[in-house]
Amino acid sequence: MVDEWQRLCVKLQIVGRRAHDARLIAYMRGHGLDKLFTLNVSDFQAFTADGIQLI
Repeated sequence: MVDEWQRLCVKLQIVGRRAHDARLIAYMRGHGLDKLFTLNVSDFQAFTADGIQLI
């Protein structure tokens, strides 16, 4: 899952605090999940281009 985390950070040019969001998405991917329920849609909007559906 670290490889997926690194891939996301490089692809989406993520640095700093947003790396924690990328780590969550990487763990989701590792477990076959593609939907995220969040009240902070703007924090995760960049990941929709990578196939994550925000609910």
